[in-house]
Amino acid sequence: MRAIAAFFGVLAMALMMGLGGANSMSGLGAKASDHPDWEKAVAALQSEDYKAALPLLTNVIKSEPKNPDAQNLTGFAHRMLKNYEMAFSHYARALELDPKHKGAHEYIGISYLETDQLEKAEETLVSLKKLCAFCPERRSLDRAVKSYKRANKSS
Repeated sequence: MRAIAAFFGVLAMALMMGLGGANSMSGLGAKASDHPDWEKAVAALQSEDYKAALPLLTNVIKSEPKNPDAQNLTGFAHRMLKNYEMAFSHYARALELDPKHKGAHEYIGISYLETDQLEKAEETLVSLKKLCAFCPERRSLDRAVKSYKRANKSS
């Protein structure tokens, strides 16, 4: 348990230093939907109101069931609320719709770390490295895996 707390401490420090990471919403620059609830959902996520974002994202998904970005952000909101089963389900759906969705790869990898599934996180990192060598999503997941490993060595 101390290892997980240490991992989150290192990750929080990285976020404060502006390095992006597990809670980074930097991937929201592009408008991924014209649904009227999309921008409200993004605003709710950016203000860390994950509960408010979920019904808005559900509306987007109902209207656009093949929108991988909506699935990914729904997974993100669930992950931030520690609803990991739902998070994994939405990330899987995002990757089913778009196997090259870098954000979904990053976020599912972070979810694996948060649920102590290092091997799956590392497999996800390998997949992400095949998609992009230097993208922010790959760098973020790589940092998270390294932080997790350091935190678990010290316990």
